[in-house]
Amino acid sequence: MVGQSTPYLYRKRGIYYFSRRVPEDLLGHYKRSKIVFSLRTKSAKAARVKAASLSSQLEEDWLTIRWRSRDTPLRRFLKDQATEARFTSSAPLLSGAGKIYLSTKGESRLTKVDQ
Repeated sequence: MVGQSTPYLYRKRGIYYFSRRVPEDLLGHYKRSKIVFSLRTKSAKAARVKAASLSSQLEEDWLTIRWRSRDTPLRRFLKDQATEARFTSSAPLLSGAGKIYLSTKGESRLTKVDQ
């Protein structure tokens, strides 16, 4: 069995598995409350390296999710991304795009029916 110095690892039938609980504040972003999968190795050394890397990636992902949430007190210092996208985009709004589509498709269909 893996010692206490290697968290998030356990061994089952000789194969090492990675196991990590999803933090309570992020449960809404995941299908399950626990992330568990095989590391596909029987080597304790390889399992420790993989587990450390995976754990680090999860921490980064969780930090990103937390930063994107509205609950962050520092969020008020960021520009509103939706407003900024509206000002920088040259694409028509959805209502305008619908009118363009209907006018283009409608005209071509009328000419096909009349012929």
